[in-house]
Amino acid sequence: MAFFFFLCSFLWIGGNHVKGQSSTEGFISIDCGITSQSSYTDKLTNIQCVSDSQFIDTGINYKIASNYMIDGLSYQGQTVRSFPFSVRNCYTLSNVTDGNKYLIRASFFYGNYDGSQTVQPGNPLLFDLYLGGNFWKTVNISDDSMEYSFEIATVAVGRHISICLINTGFGTPFISTLEMRPLGSLYPEARPNQSIAFLLWYNYGPKANQITWYPDDQYDRLWSTYTFNNSTWNEISTTSPITFYSNDLFLPPIAVLQTAVTPINSTKLISFFKWFPEIGNRSNIEYHFIFHFSELMKNVSRSFTVFCGGNAIGGPFYPQYLKHGFVNGSVAQVSFMCTLYPYANNVDAMLEIKAEYGLKKNWMGDPCLPSQFAWSGLNCSYDNVTASIKFINLSYSGLTGGISNTFSKLQAVTFLNNFSQVIGKGGFGKVYHGVLEDGTEVAVKVASKETSTVR
Repeated sequence: MAFFFFLCSFLWIGGNHVKGQSSTEGFISIDCGITSQSSYTDKLTNIQCVSDSQFIDTGINYKIASNYMIDGLSYQGQTVRSFPFSVRNCYTLSNVTDGNKYLIRASFFYGNYDGSQTVQPGNPLLFDLYLGGNFWKTVNISDDSMEYSFEIATVAVGRHISICLINTGFGTPFISTLEMRPLGSLYPEARPNQSIAFLLWYNYGPKANQITWYPDDQYDRLWSTYTFNNSTWNEISTTSPITFYSNDLFLPPIAVLQTAVTPINSTKLISFFKWFPEIGNRSNIEYHFIFHFSELMKNVSRSFTVFCGGNAIGGPFYPQYLKHGFVNGSVAQVSFMCTLYPYANNVDAMLEIKAEYGLKKNWMGDPCLPSQFAWSGLNCSYDNVTASIKFINLSYSGLTGGISNTFSKLQAVTFLNNFSQVIGKGGFGKVYHGVLEDGTEVAVKVASKETSTVR
């Protein structure tokens, strides 16, 4: 049985593992800190891992200290990329499809990589994670020999997803690995204006303390064995395959569904998990949970009701033999919704412009969000729903050649570089009045995407 929590708007979950197709199409596995442009195949999963040099322009590569290179430490945990200089540093994942849903996982293993033993008991290392322009989580590194991993499901709005590390003044941010996995239509709570941050994925029943992931779970979720309160239940298992309904919303791994727990007698209750929510600086959060179950014993009829926080979620429920079922509900708190999110073309168009001109500016993440980290050279306007670029200044950037057609995708722009006020708009696009660096006044027409002519 698998059990997981998730928060509404940013959700946290616990769960299982799926044995099935082993395709890695759409997977991105970034080993942060290894040699630029290098790659290798992970021996346990056969997943291709690549360096982070193509995803970020800032930071310094380090290896963890030799005394932390212990048996069982993954290769991905042996290096980090550290960011001692800029306040915000962002990875840009470009191999995404607008409207598709993805699992993003960021992992951190300190291992005294900087030689300064920064992490001490009572003196944790703290920095913030952002998904695009939205706060995801405060990373709290309090154990120098422990790996911390955080997962979130999000819908791509545009062709890029940005993950940013923010220095909040409590230590230098760093990262060990960054991974992306397609989720198909799973987790309907994840929508274009609402991501879900996973808290726990627990597998009930296996006797061994183990982690289950790809290829047993085709979505590469990380399921841990639940090892607490096991004096109140018996463990059962099967090797028979578990089947799913066609409209299954969660598809936990078969390997997890093949183990389960039952009370030691029919009058006993099972206390699966006593959980104290990690609210941090946000109290307006809704936590959700999901119980996965399947009847593993032939000719057995059983039913149960699920309680959470003293309240019955529903029931009774009747698990079907070797068939996946689930119970889901939520802890009553105010729903946390993200109301500020950008037009897709803000990010896509600006990254295209950066690439076309070969700009070396520290442009990462969302151009406008959060507002205190808006890109240099841009002015943005904000309302209750969107953030839009209004002004772009590329003066003294050493640019040559024509004006890129990509500027036409930024529909809200009224000022461009030294080409200032919009003075007209014709069949080919907007016309700007501008002044060159030598004082010459010019009119510049930027072609719309329907035409390639620039006059």
